[in-house]
This record gives sequence, C-alpha cells and structure tokens, in this order.
Amino acid sequence: MDQCKVDVSTGADIQCWFLVKFYPEDVSEELIQEITQHLFYLQVKQDIIAMDIYCQPEASVLLASYAVQAQVSLLQSKLSLISWLKIIRTH
Repeated sequence: MDQCKVDVSTGADIQCWFLVKFYPEDVSEELIQEITQHLFYLQVKQDIIAMDIYCQPEASVLLASYAVQAQVSLLQSKLSLISWLKIIRTH
C-alpha cells in the first residue's frame, strides 16, 4: 500500500473531509461519539443544501428549525437571545 506523506510544517492549510457512505436508520444509537454525530450532521446538511440528497420541503423546514434550536442552545450561555438575533440579521 502506498503512503501519502505531507509536510505540514510549511504552514500550509490542510482540509479533511468526513463523507457519509451509509446513512444509519437511528443516528442516536449507531453514532455513539458526539463528534461523529456532529460531522454526520454537517455532511447531511451540506448534501441537502447542495441537493445531493432529496429532502421534502416540510422535512427541510423541520430540520432547519432543529439546527436553529441547536445553535441557540449553544450560544444561549454566551449571548442573550436579542444579541444573537442581531448577529443573525447582519449575516
């Protein structure tokens, strides 16, 4: 097997991609580590946005609401909801 060697000491940016090969039926049971669940979420989100996988409009709205709820709960301890909404409006 060939090995790929990269000199990372040069300060070059390296990107690694987590790609989903199989979609589990129950993510909470089959993906145990939080980082794996997060990477899975990011991949599915990107696939839906890029229209690589089909998602019904109603399901898309529901998934988007879950994503906003997750972001709000993470930021709530650091920012008030009003501050967070001001940040969203500027983007």
